[in-house]
Amino acid sequence: MVIYSISPDAGPLRQGEILSDVLVAQLDAECLRPDAEPLIEETIHPYAVVLTQDCDLEWDFRYRRAADPGRLANKMVPHILLCQADTAERLRGDQNIKSDIWRRISQNSDERYHVLPEVPAELDRLIQGIPALVLDFKRVFTVPTNELYYRLSSGSQRRCFLLPPFLQSLSSRFTYFLGRVPLPELDQPAAITLPALPPPAA
Repeated sequence: MVIYSISPDAGPLRQGEILSDVLVAQLDAECLRPDAEPLIEETIHPYAVVLTQDCDLEWDFRYRRAADPGRLANKMVPHILLCQADTAERLRGDQNIKSDIWRRISQNSDERYHVLPEVPAELDRLIQGIPALVLDFKRVFTVPTNELYYRLSSGSQRRCFLLPPFLQSLSSRFTYFLGRVPLPELDQPAAITLPALPPPAA
């Protein structure tokens, strides 16, 4: 079964699309002091995956190219949500990833991570192929939409995108991770206190 399709040269970004060399520029927090000079920090993500949904990306793209954009102003998406992706090889060598944790990650049974199989060269727009990647759902970030499209024409690259049902699997796992309910650790089961009932009427 085919997992990926080659990214187009133009058109809206796709949910589940793999990008490479995504540059993120942001203000250094220290320069927020009134007497500080502005300082921009730049981070390049070797790989990142688009998480914003297809329908929102499509409507935003129409808005940005409309002859009368005001008519579609409510369709604009100011920022695109992406997830940092590391190569599986690099993550497996991380000293903080123990063997039992890696086993769960590699089997997609750890809710924090999602593994994407390697991309063959013939399905990569750059005809290079992409190694197996691991998305870390704690490492999400946004880029202003107009900035990201500009960078895709000046350094960053569109590579390929996930096809159904693999796209839906990624989307549902990310949604589950965001929607999980953390419970406090309890030393012992919490006592159940019933509300007091009013005295019987005379």
